[in-house]
Amino acid sequence: MLPESSCKACSKITGKFEGQLCRTILGPLRMLFNMPTRRPKERPRHLPLKVKYPTSTDWDIAYVHRDVCPFLIGLPLYPTPDALTGQVTQENRTAATSQIWLRGGGFWNDRDKHLQWLCEMLGAVQVMPEAHIPVEPFCLTLLRIAHAFSVAELGLNGFKPFLTEMIRERDLSNRAQVLGGGAGNERPGDVLHEVGFKLRKYSRQRLRCRFACCPFSELRPTRWRSDPAWPNPAH
Repeated sequence: MLPESSCKACSKITGKFEGQLCRTILGPLRMLFNMPTRRPKERPRHLPLKVKYPTSTDWDIAYVHRDVCPFLIGLPLYPTPDALTGQVTQENRTAATSQIWLRGGGFWNDRDKHLQWLCEMLGAVQVMPEAHIPVEPFCLTLLRIAHAFSVAELGLNGFKPFLTEMIRERDLSNRAQVLGGGAGNERPGDVLHEVGFKLRKYSRQRLRCRFACCPFSELRPTRWRSDPAWPNPAH
């Protein structure tokens, strides 16, 4: 806990977009691992899953118990911020992006067998997991973490903050200046978070989360056809 990194008024502002991130992008993952929630009664028992039945002409929605429902985790990708490159992004400076990091979650030990069993249980011929990726709460939460971590490392009066107005106003019109990532996958570090203060007047921070997910490339395709000869796995 970092009580000095945010006053009560700002905590109400940040709590809204942090809650939105936890319920959407991270929601299925948090439910899969039964992570704590302040509102357990509001946590849904069933999640939507796209399905096609033998008579379907388009995708339908089936609600599947969260313990067995497959899902996708998607995060927006952005170039290295201008503050680190010294360049000025001319095109998209906002939170909008066309590049997504995508991983599959909830597939247990035998992914293929589970999805095949799911098709048979639903009477479907295809199922398609989905991901919900609201970029605004993702970006604002990263800015919030960066500010709080800087307070922890440097102290409340140890630096001049320039993210606070962006966070309070939920203003991501200049996202390209301060928030982004490197190209490709970075080498794993020895610690979860890192911060450096020797690059220009800005800090370079690596904020990581460990996800128990497999690469989306291993899940392609995400549409599965039912095979009557395939036995139902024990659940």
